Amino acid sequence: SSMSTEGDAVPPSEEAVAAPEVSGEKETVPAADTSEIQPAPEKAQDPKEIAKAKKKAAEEAVEAKRRAAEEALEAKKRLFAEEEAKRRAAEEEARRVAEAKRQAELEELKKEASEIYRLDEQAVPQMTAGFVGVTQPIIDSCCSKLSELQTAQAELIELLAQEDRKVMTLPHMAEVAQTLAHVPMYTQRLLEMRQEMDAITQRVKGMRKRAAKLYTKKQQEDNTAAQRRQASLERERLLLAQQQAQ
Repeated sequence: SSMSTEGDAVPPSEEAVAAPEVSGEKETVPAADTSEIQPAPEKAQDPKEIAKAKKKAAEEAVEAKRRAAEEALEAKKRLFAEEEAKRRAAEEEARRVAEAKRQAELEELKKEASEIYRLDEQAVPQMTAGFVGVTQPIIDSCCSKLSELQTAQAELIELLAQEDRKVMTLPHMAEVAQTLAHVPMYTQRLLEMRQEMDAITQRVKGMRKRAAKLYTKKQQEDNTAAQRRQASLERERLLLAQQQAQ
């Protein structure tokens, strides 16, 4: 009976054999990360772009300063123009006032002069007649003398014209005119001869200076030669005296 029991035992199934043993502890499943997702860091800016931005900002600041300076200059110009206009208006007003005052003073002076130097209506004609009466004889005398002078000048001119015609009708006048025509040529020749004579004079002066120098040099050479001869004679005399003494 025991053998039948063992033979009747049912073998374990393949699923039971293949199934792994399950341990008493459960496998820990990692929990999902529920923390907030961190944003990606910003990309670093390019140094060239930063430099361009700074340069642009500097240029804008310079432009703003320039505009402010121009506006200030324009304001100063407008203020100066207004002050200049006011000054000119004041000067013009002062000039008009001074001119009006001067005109008033002139009118006053004219009025005073007319009252002081009031002349009679017949005084001017009488003075004119007196002046003419005094100067008329002198003027008439001068006019008569001028007329005589004009007549004498006309006669002299006519006489000179007649003499000129007489001279021009002389038989040898053509030769005289031809000779006179050669006068400029003769004058030029004389000038050339004078220049040549001046040149010759300068050359003669130079030759005289050279001759004087040569004469002086010759005298010096003669004096030197004479001194040498004298010294030679003295030496010979001394030698002869020494020989005779021996």
